[in-house]
Amino acid sequence: MRILVRAAAIQNATRLVKVKQAHIDSCIFIGRGGLSFAQLLADWGGRVAVPTTLNAISIDQRKWRESGIATSLGEPSSQLADAYVRMGAQPSFTCAPYLLDSAPGCNVLGTVSNVCAYLLDSAPGYPNVKKYSLSLW
Repeated sequence: MRILVRAAAIQNATRLVKVKQAHIDSCIFIGRGGLSFAQLLADWGGRVAVPTTLNAISIDQRKWRESGIATSLGEPSSQLADAYVRMGAQPSFTCAPYLLDSAPGCNVLGTVSNVCAYLLDSAPGYPNVKKYSLSLW
């Protein structure tokens, strides 16, 4: 909670907002620190509080061995995904959670790994989605 309060102070936020769904973006294995953090949260009994999807991961979790991925990348990548799933996240493994059937039927604002920001106003019926993109290049 201290981290949230400090982050809010830095951003001049005056209140928290309720969310209906979350998307975890830190699913790519980039080192032991991120893996240890996720495993520790899961070991402590951490659980997601709202429906939560997962971003793309570093590997194809089912076929990384037969794809020739090194064990040094494959095992910790799979363990990282497993830690988030143990906390109740859905193993969606996508950077476009707004296209899933589970997308909330309300306004959503987020950034995704394809370097654009999207504003959606009618998910999951995405033929009616108004998409505004802002290139960060």
